[in-house]
Amino acid sequence: MREQPDVAVILLDVVMETPNAGLDLVAFIRQELGLEDVRIVLRTGEPNQAPEMAVIRDYDINDYKLKSEVTQKNLYACLTAALRCYEQIKTIKEGKEALNSVLAMGRTLLSCANETEFHDIVFDNALKLGHSPAGAMLVVDENNEREVTHASGSFENNAGLLLDSVNDEAAKAHINRCMTSQRNAMTEDAFALYLGSETRGARCCYIHGDKQRNEVTEGMMAVFARNCIISGDNIFFVERLKNHAYCDALTGLPNRNALEQAITEMQSANPNNKQVLAIIDIDGFAELNVALGQSYGDLLLQVAADRLKNRFRAPCFLARISSNGFALLGPETHITPEYIVTPFSDPFEIAGEPQLLGVTSAIAPLSEVGATGGDVIKDVSIVLKQAKKHHRGHVVRFDRAVVDGARNRLDILKRLREAFDQQELFLVFQPKLSLQSGRIVGLEALLRWRTKQGEFISPADF
Repeated sequence: MREQPDVAVILLDVVMETPNAGLDLVAFIRQELGLEDVRIVLRTGEPNQAPEMAVIRDYDINDYKLKSEVTQKNLYACLTAALRCYEQIKTIKEGKEALNSVLAMGRTLLSCANETEFHDIVFDNALKLGHSPAGAMLVVDENNEREVTHASGSFENNAGLLLDSVNDEAAKAHINRCMTSQRNAMTEDAFALYLGSETRGARCCYIHGDKQRNEVTEGMMAVFARNCIISGDNIFFVERLKNHAYCDALTGLPNRNALEQAITEMQSANPNNKQVLAIIDIDGFAELNVALGQSYGDLLLQVAADRLKNRFRAPCFLARISSNGFALLGPETHITPEYIVTPFSDPFEIAGEPQLLGVTSAIAPLSEVGATGGDVIKDVSIVLKQAKKHHRGHVVRFDRAVVDGARNRLDILKRLREAFDQQELFLVFQPKLSLQSGRIVGLEALLRWRTKQGEFISPADF
């Protein structure tokens, strides 16, 4: 029993080496070996040795009869009932284990970060549910080309091939039938589970050579396939939401959120890095958009983005952060004033017409600006705003004094608005004297600002 625990029925005598040897063996099988499924049928020739009621009450057995009652018909009925009971117990137990396994797989699938990881986990779990199959394949339909993305066992060499290149004609037909009908297809020796949907396209996991197939396995496979479809769609929608949150729909470039995240991660990893951020603003874009229409403006932004992508490749990070603003993050050797203006030196072809664009840009080393992505972008944007006022068409390097001055002005403006509400502003009058007569001939009204703390703020500041 230790070496072969998968035994269905035991016919056991009560009296053997000792009067209670059979009863002791029942206790040993149940308690020491922990075998709960095997059915135990006790037979005794000594009815007074172990009272029937007490034995049935105290021992985990299925039948207890006198040997004198054993007939062929009686024995056949007893064994048949025990075997059926054993089969039902195993089926329930297997179903419970399979269900727990599928539920655990579902939780794992929902935690996937992307579809690639999702496919890896689906394939591994399908192999576990398939009871060590002879071979398995995961087929994904992309652009009407069915590709084998995962393969094992007899199909291992097919990973990365198109389904048409697989040599097993029966497997191909089974998979194609499943993907075309969008339904699970099961035969005596194979499962073809449909895992796709309208949003993600056709997907199929094919498992060949399941030696333990039964109704429980079929049911669990169907539940597993359904869980995969739901989880796959969830991952697809999450990826789309993430794409909307971090990607610019018009140009396909990362957006401001993505840039902030990239800068913050870079600053956290190495605050003294030699990276720079440049913000590029297309001059006169608003006027072009109004005069020539939004469609023209969109085309202009797309071709500008393409030219910047071709000029600034990895390790540079290119993003669109405003209506007509792009940002470049990367090594200071890759992002220089000369390199920034180069993509805009030649005219762009927009709707068949040449269009020359000018840009104003601000560039700053990350070591001199804020610690987070949001602060860095704000600092460089302040410099860019000043550049558009005073140095339009040029690339201006970061100046801390410009940023501090702008921040001070914003702070004064905010405090000034509060000062009106707090009645901190008041008038003083400076007399005008006639030098000839010495008489007051007028007054100059001057505004003064005294805070609640008694601090005077100079009119030159506000």
